[in-house]
Amino acid sequence: MKKIVTLSIDETLKNRAKELGINLSGFLERKLQEYIAINDPELESINRLGVAQLNMHTIPHIPAFNTQKKDYEKWLISRKLDSGYIKDLVNTLTKFIPEDITQLPEDMNEMNGIGVRSYIQYLVQKSLLTDEEANGFRKKIPLRQSKADNFIPSNEEVINAYNKISDKRFKIIFKLLAFSGARITELHMMLKEYDPTKLITNEKFAKYQLFYNRGHKKSFYIYIPKELIPELHKFYTHVNTITNKISQAGLNPKYLRKWFYNYLIYNNVPEGVADFIEGRAPESVGSMHYLSKAKQGDHWYEQIVDALSHTL
Repeated sequence: MKKIVTLSIDETLKNRAKELGINLSGFLERKLQEYIAINDPELESINRLGVAQLNMHTIPHIPAFNTQKKDYEKWLISRKLDSGYIKDLVNTLTKFIPEDITQLPEDMNEMNGIGVRSYIQYLVQKSLLTDEEANGFRKKIPLRQSKADNFIPSNEEVINAYNKISDKRFKIIFKLLAFSGARITELHMMLKEYDPTKLITNEKFAKYQLFYNRGHKKSFYIYIPKELIPELHKFYTHVNTITNKISQAGLNPKYLRKWFYNYLIYNNVPEGVADFIEGRAPESVGSMHYLSKAKQGDHWYEQIVDALSHTL
């Protein structure tokens, strides 16, 4: 366990270091360790590591986030990420590490980790951090601990949950999730911005042009049965409200996505096409590949939509 000590330092130097985003605590500790490792060989606890090895384990200087905030936000925008996702990243980093990114708490949640990794990537691309320094720092960021969740609800469980919902608005949202396999975040965005001119329709179904980019997650369309079109309109509610309302009926809405995917595979839809319909697209999609998948997605959704819409 480290002991906290107080050091006196020239006020001008202190202020200048703050302007440059230098974490004085980490900087001074690293320089002191390097000096002692070279000049005091009798101090075995440090010397036996060797200077080169010691340097591998010291934390590099990382500019404070508040000195890079505006440029970081511009960098995110240049990557054509969703505006809501950019806002989440900036807010997370502003609240989580406004000044010192080198002292990471042990109770980091998933979004904290995503934000820090994104900021590190920005620093590397702006040549403010070397690849070697970045890799060393990334190792200190806790990885998301996730357990495989293989639960897929039965048709009966989906029907029972649907029937328990009394609010017509959330019954429609339930159907939209179940019949599209869309993520809640993406469906929420569609309802929030709903524009009828973005609907592409044919005799049996419609697809809403979303072209949503959230980190590594991309969604081109949300497929829906044509009979649901009259029910669509702008509707704003919080994502958590959707989750809570449907969960109260006995089924977490995230399982509707799994149920729909299983329905597609059970009805002989190729996995690659099922992935496209659900918005599970690769990070980089060529134009010919995209057109091919779009045509296949339309073809297969048209094949299954009649029977699908009669499940609820």
